[in-house]
Amino acid sequence: MNTNRLTFIDIARAICIILIVIYHYNPSNAPDWYLILNNIGVNFRIPLLMFISGYIYSMTKKPITYRKFIFNKFKRLIVPYFFVSTFIICTKLLTDKNMYVENPVSLFSFYEMFYFPSAGFFTWFIYVLFLIFLIIPFINTPQKLNISLIISFLLLLIPVKSVQLFYLVQLKEYLFYFVLGCFIYAKPGIKLIIDKIPTVVFLAFFVSLYGLKFIIHVWFIPLMNFSLAVTGIFFILNISCRLIRE
Repeated sequence: MNTNRLTFIDIARAICIILIVIYHYNPSNAPDWYLILNNIGVNFRIPLLMFISGYIYSMTKKPITYRKFIFNKFKRLIVPYFFVSTFIICTKLLTDKNMYVENPVSLFSFYEMFYFPSAGFFTWFIYVLFLIFLIIPFINTPQKLNISLIISFLLLLIPVKSVQLFYLVQLKEYLFYFVLGCFIYAKPGIKLIIDKIPTVVFLAFFVSLYGLKFIIHVWFIPLMNFSLAVTGIFFILNISCRLIRE
C-alpha cells in the first residue's frame, strides 16, 4: 500500500474532530438529546483519535534512524506543546487578577509543565503521543506487534489512581488504541470484515453496551469502557467505508 492517506481514514478523522468540537461546546440551553449524544461520544472519541494516529503511523512510516525519527517528532509535538503551554500560563498570569481563570497557575507552572498538565489538561494528548512515539519504533515485527497488543490491553484494564505525573495514566489508557491502529493496518482482512458488517449491527451492539454500563458492577467498568471504545471505533470505520461507496 502506498503512503497516500486513505480516504476512509480521513473521513474517520473528520468525524472524530467533529465529536471533539461538539464535546467542548455545551451551551446552557442545549436540549437533552444533544447532551446525551455528547456524553455517548466521550466513550470512543479519544480512542478513535489514537487509533487513527496508529493507523497513519503504520501507513506512512519510512526507513529512518531512531534518533532522527524522535528528533522529528520532538519538533512536531513537544516544541508546540511547550510553546502552547507557555503561552497559556503567561496569559493566565496576566489576567487572573482582573477576571476569572479556570485552573489558576503560578510561576512554578513553567517548571511543572514538563511533567504535569499545569497549563491546560487538553494538552495531554500531544505529550502522550510523543511518549508513544518513543516506544512504537521498537515494535517492528508482526510478533512484537501481537505481543504489544496483548500487553497494552492488560495495562488498560489495570486500575490505578489518577496521578498525572508525566501523563503516565493517559499513556496506560490509550496506548492500546494506537497499537490497535497499527494492528488493523497490518491485517487488512480485518478491515474488510468490519466493512462488510451491516452498520446497524455496530449501532445496536454499542447502544446495548452503553445501557449495560449503568447496571453492571463497578469492577467491570474498565472492560465495559474498552468494549464501548472498540465498538465505537469499528462503527465509525464502518460508516467511513460506506460513505466512500456512496
